[in-house]
Amino acid sequence: MSIIREAALSAFFEVLFEMLTSSDVLKIFKQERLHADLKKWKTMLLKIRSVLDDAEEKQMTSKLVKFWLDELEDLAYDADDILDECATEAVRRKVNAEAATSKVRKFIPTYCAGFNPSSVIFDANMRSKIEEIDARLQRIVTEMNGLGLIENTGRRTTTTRSWVPTTSLVNEGHVYGRDEDKKAIVKLLLSRELGDAQLSVISTLGMGGLGKTTLAQLVYNDVVVSRYFDLKAWACVSDDFDIVRVTKVILKSLIAPEIYDVNDLNLLQEKLFGRKFLFILDDVWNEDYDNWTKLRSPFEFGALGSKIIVTTRNHGVSSTIGTTPTYELKVLSNNDCWRIFTQHALGATSFTMHPELEEIGRKILCRCKGSPLAAKVLGGLLRTTHNHDEWKNVLHSKIWDIPEEKSNILSILKLSYKYLSSRLKRCSHIVHYSQRIMNLRKKSSSCYGGQKTLILKGCSHLTMLPKKFGNLVNLRHLDILDVNSIKEMPVGIEELKSLQTLSNFFVGKDTGSKIGDLMNLEFLQGRLCISNLENVLDVENARKANLNGKKSLDALVMKWEVDDLQDGTIAVDVLNMLKPHRTVKTLFIEGYAGVNFPMWLRDPSFPNMVELRVDRCGKCVSLPAVGQLPILKYLIITRMAKVQRLGPEFYGKGCLKSFQSLETLRFEDMQEWQDWIPCKVDYEEFPCLHELSISQCPKL
Repeated sequence: MSIIREAALSAFFEVLFEMLTSSDVLKIFKQERLHADLKKWKTMLLKIRSVLDDAEEKQMTSKLVKFWLDELEDLAYDADDILDECATEAVRRKVNAEAATSKVRKFIPTYCAGFNPSSVIFDANMRSKIEEIDARLQRIVTEMNGLGLIENTGRRTTTTRSWVPTTSLVNEGHVYGRDEDKKAIVKLLLSRELGDAQLSVISTLGMGGLGKTTLAQLVYNDVVVSRYFDLKAWACVSDDFDIVRVTKVILKSLIAPEIYDVNDLNLLQEKLFGRKFLFILDDVWNEDYDNWTKLRSPFEFGALGSKIIVTTRNHGVSSTIGTTPTYELKVLSNNDCWRIFTQHALGATSFTMHPELEEIGRKILCRCKGSPLAAKVLGGLLRTTHNHDEWKNVLHSKIWDIPEEKSNILSILKLSYKYLSSRLKRCSHIVHYSQRIMNLRKKSSSCYGGQKTLILKGCSHLTMLPKKFGNLVNLRHLDILDVNSIKEMPVGIEELKSLQTLSNFFVGKDTGSKIGDLMNLEFLQGRLCISNLENVLDVENARKANLNGKKSLDALVMKWEVDDLQDGTIAVDVLNMLKPHRTVKTLFIEGYAGVNFPMWLRDPSFPNMVELRVDRCGKCVSLPAVGQLPILKYLIITRMAKVQRLGPEFYGKGCLKSFQSLETLRFEDMQEWQDWIPCKVDYEEFPCLHELSISQCPKL
């Protein structure tokens, strides 16, 4: 059990207190003469919350504390269920009361109007549940007193800081180890090789904390770059890929908003016409090709040689929007990390004033593994103390030894998190999913049967979610966003039979979540991304997923993690079993290890398919025969290392009227592709094609 779980528990307590003071809950408790219980709950929960800081520290070394926290977590969710029922009952009674005063109800005898069997049943059940919670709460407080937990004294103080979008500003004096990277990007910006393109997109890729934004800032402020381009603009995109918002941000930086109306997006096209520009789109997560083309459309009116730099952690983004080879950022050298660490720990360039700390400082730095963010976080953590013992405590913190965490950077950030106040822990992004208990209380006014939404954001281990996850039988929407070191889906996912939208599904290893868990989710609609398909070893389990029966899925993404040792035969069988319903509109296959694509992708059995993307299928020797798909508009083929030839098989059966609706065709990083043989028939090929892009295909 990790600190993240305790953070979620702290945040959960905030929601419980909010519910305990809500007017609906207070009304029910008062009507049922249970307000004394409510007061008792508040008192005991306050006592428990005051020791959570100490408990989260001691649970790593004390099994008793760990067991106590497990029991507390169960109780917290059960108490929340009861408060949720009370809020729902309050709304139901309000609806009934309004109905009783309506014109229709005046014909009903008064002796009937006052009697409601539902209320009687609710009263009996609620009293029983509250008595059970009372007993469990009392037992937990008693056990807490025997664990020697210390109350939070409030000595840790800090200020809250909301998320701030990145800007183009940078202190170059505090940037280390990125000189060569800067030269490489500047060279790409000024390169004549790219200068003939109307618009080139350079993607810089790397994991969080490597310095992608910093590198973009250095390039953006370079004197030579500034002279080369007529216009420059910076936009922080993040996970809110709002096309209008991003366009307005760029427009504001190019014009005087007090003179022009920034809501007139046509101004951007006028402003860019015939001028060479440089735009930075920082922290892009959205890999939807259609959204990208919409955002890009006004940019295409600039002069030849215009450039866009995109920073992203997402390989999918890089392959979707980049028009040049991706520039992948590497880790820093130990020396450069040491300079960053020293700057933030001591506010100096060396340990001259604190030589006694240098040796242990270098040992601490080994935890950074070349990450500038890690060096900065650790340095900032130690900046407030120059005591050797305090530095030693950080070096030997048990957080480094938590076995479930393999990410060194995450451990460092958790160590920094450990020293936050309880209030800031509850506000931490890493427990975002606990906000309003993950939006579970988005109920309709009809009380029962209303839609529910669960949002999980920034979670590193989904298995740490509520143990009673499968009990959320009315859950309609499950969004899993911005997740890292994922292992498997939450226990009970297969029980959510009412689920309509599921953004991501991760196939677990061994005894983890199985793809067959999708079997009962027959009402899924919209977009579904299935990742870690290399973990599917049982073909029968893939059949159980029954994707072919999910008629409302519009977009399907299927991802295998690339592994040279992966059994291609199993991958072929698995993909054969994962045929989507014929109504699917978008299909993306990534990392598939088979030699050939399945038969279901070779016939015109998908009359609604508009977009197909195939990426990193490194063992395939041929492309899918999709030329007969009637309304296919976008076809993106990237990183197909074994394909040498495109011939009649690519166009489909008989080569008749191939690709009749295709508008965009892109080939990228096809290192062995040598021949492209036309159909050689009387019918015109690609009659609607607007864009053809071929890059990194040296043998063609």
